[in-house]
Amino acid sequence: MSTIYEGDHYIVRALEGTDEKNIIVTSFTGVGAPERHDGTFFGYSLAKKLDLPWVGIIAKHDCWYRDGDYLQAFSAALHWIQTRKQTLHTQDISLLGYGVSMGAYAVIKYSRLFNFDYVISMAPQWSIDKSEVNHHSHFQNFFQPILKSMGIQTEDTHGKIYVFFDPYEKPDAEEVKLIQQKTPAFSVPVCHAGHMVTARLKGTKIFQKLVSNLDDPAAIRRIAARTRRNAPENIFKILRYAQRKSPLWVFRLLTSDHPANREILDHFMRHHDADMRTLAADLARAGHSTEATQLFRQLGGNYRQVFTPSHVLAWTGELLCYDIAEKAFLQTKHHIPERGAPVILNDDGLYAFTPAGLIPLACQTQQDGFCFSIHTENGHLSARPDGTVAPVSHVMDWEKFCVLQYQQT
Repeated sequence: MSTIYEGDHYIVRALEGTDEKNIIVTSFTGVGAPERHDGTFFGYSLAKKLDLPWVGIIAKHDCWYRDGDYLQAFSAALHWIQTRKQTLHTQDISLLGYGVSMGAYAVIKYSRLFNFDYVISMAPQWSIDKSEVNHHSHFQNFFQPILKSMGIQTEDTHGKIYVFFDPYEKPDAEEVKLIQQKTPAFSVPVCHAGHMVTARLKGTKIFQKLVSNLDDPAAIRRIAARTRRNAPENIFKILRYAQRKSPLWVFRLLTSDHPANREILDHFMRHHDADMRTLAADLARAGHSTEATQLFRQLGGNYRQVFTPSHVLAWTGELLCYDIAEKAFLQTKHHIPERGAPVILNDDGLYAFTPAGLIPLACQTQQDGFCFSIHTENGHLSARPDGTVAPVSHVMDWEKFCVLQYQQT
């Protein structure tokens, strides 16, 4: 990889790739791009693994490729593309533009300038100029005078343009509507992917499939739909939705003997530890203490429990603790107290479970099925995702606590 241009606002880096390819890719980075600092370009791993001729344009600032020396950067990239075309072993060469978010805007906006045959645009904006758009945008706070009248027009475009987006991400869906009003772009829905559509379509196999089917919009849509359905992140979103209604069903699905389910569970254990703890907490809150204990053991390394007091469990999947010196409630980290002593529920109230014995706590509980709220002189206790516990004036159902009665092995 070589740097072929660097100015005040842009860097252009290129990878030669093999002479046997019949495609050259040009990529544009998105907002806050890591490529500004890591010496690569957007799509570098794809270019390297597939040995593709690739030139990447990196914006040093979030300027939608409209500020400063962008024409000089584009000129350097175009010169590299023309030179590289002459050295490839085929005359039938396609030019592909590839961008994400801010870069997805640029890859459409400048598709005629680069004479792209095809464009893969991941969650683009049509414009973030409020005088051009009425809908809310995630990026309107990035607006600056240079972005005035930035909207993509028909005369800006060239080639077959594919716009990948999540139809349930309303701001992105509105952008796509505007793009399709102004250009002949093909929309490619990637449901429940959020703004970072690339996270659901990453990998060399997927990229190769997309590149091999760029003349067939129906095939591109099928590839995106199948990839999304089979992606672990998508499966996890479905399971999280089901978890709200039946945590026991989700638990049984994940812990069944089917090999695919074991793979999913392993993936979630490694990448979604906090969410799996909330599943275990939901099981306990629904009265499925045995299953909750089993899941907590798997998350914690299957350590044997040597005592079985009635620990107080928060919705986060962590146990409630009390720091006697600070007179403050907090949570464990992966069920290990970092400060204070575990709180347990006994017949006549809450206690701090200390080596010196049970120390009564000045608070009251109000039962609600398997769950209960905890009231102190400052208000109801509410566990927070950051590990703290804070008083609130009113407590929601999901903020209530339950008992985790560890099961002996």
